[in-house]
This record gives sequence, C-alpha cells and structure tokens, in this order.
Amino acid sequence: MVKLFCWWLLREWRYLKSWRWQEGTTWYFAFGANLDTRVLKTRHMRPLSIVPFVLQDHELRFDHPSSWQGVGYASVHASQSKQIYGHLIQLPDCDANRMDCDELVPFFCRYVRHEHEQDGHIFYFYISTVPTDNLLPTPNYLNMILSGLRLHPYIPADMLSHYQNHATRLPHTPTPDSEYFVQRGRWPNWLRTISGPYEIAMSRLLISHVRHWTIFGHFMEINSYYNKLGIDQD
Repeated sequence: MVKLFCWWLLREWRYLKSWRWQEGTTWYFAFGANLDTRVLKTRHMRPLSIVPFVLQDHELRFDHPSSWQGVGYASVHASQSKQIYGHLIQLPDCDANRMDCDELVPFFCRYVRHEHEQDGHIFYFYISTVPTDNLLPTPNYLNMILSGLRLHPYIPADMLSHYQNHATRLPHTPTPDSEYFVQRGRWPNWLRTISGPYEIAMSRLLISHVRHWTIFGHFMEINSYYNKLGIDQD
C-alpha cells in the first residue's frame, strides 16, 4: 500500500507538470497497445512525430503478466535475426516521464526502461522484469496492436497473418495483487468514499477532463474498459 501511495503521488505530480510545456523530446518505440493512436489519445500523450520502424534482432512475446490470471501484455526480448514491427514516436520529455508511471516503472518495477540505438536512431522501449510463460493477450489488446500493424508499410503478409491468428484469452480472474486496480467493488469503504469528492475537487481545480489524468480516474477507466467486455467487476 505504501508503494501504491508513493506511485500515486509521483504519477499525479508528473501529470500536473506536463501542463507546462518543457524543452526536450524523446523517441519511444511502440510495439504494443500504443500502436493504436486512440490509446495515445486516452493517455493524453502528445506525439510530435510517428515513424514506422523495424526493431532488429528482437522478438515480441506476450509474456508480461497483467492484472488478470493467464493474460499477458507485450514485451521485447533480444533474439538474433528476429524483427519487431512498430512505430518510433517522438514525445515531449514530460510525456515520456508520465508514460513511465503508466507502465508501472517507478516503485513497482514491472517494466524497465531500456535505451537503444539502431541505424542512427536513439530511442527507448519497455522490457518486462517478470516474464512469465503460458500467457495470452486479450482479443481487445491484440486488436489494438493490429490496428497499428495493418498500417505498417514494411510488415510482411505472413507476419501480419501470424498476429491476426494469434490465440487470445478473455480476462476473468484478477491476480491477488491487482484486485484494487480492477475491482472497484473490493476497494475499502474509505477509498470509495473519498474517490468521488477527490475527482470533483481535481476537476474544479484544473479542468473537466483532468479526472482522466488522476489515479481514481485511471482506475475508473480500467473498470469501464472491462465492463465493455461484459465482465462483472463486483
């Protein structure tokens, strides 16, 4: 709970700091859900440039544990002669720092931010610190990836077909350490009590859409997402 609170404070601070434009940009290699520009918009990322790119000598695997048992997110692994098709995205430094929080890099160390250089390009991507076997992506997550790959000018037809026919798994049972994130009905009463007034106060203090930039808004978006899949969160 202490780590969660510290992560929350850091995340809120970085979101608030991003209101003030800062000098400096960073290139990020997107290979997962961020291939879908709608996801970037939901996260309030501000891409300055998006360039199709092929990461050499690496392989994409769905072995990063999610909040649901048996469900995995994408991660990158070094693998000779393999390729990953994705996008190089130029982000303001403040947005790249916010993304670290979204990917649970600070405190939770679920991913590590890896700096890489290829063909004169310097960029970063995230590598799972806890790769796990026998995980599958959800249909919705895979569709987010496919939405970007279908527009990729370099991806071979057989590689695109591989992802289109990849096995998937619907999320049903949350992992024990993630129930607070995905099941609002299991939040402690005090947390549910203050979440509403907190959102109202933040909205009035800043602007109406800031609720999507706060920790409670983030949890609510997760709840809404799984409700759309027809999964009971209570």
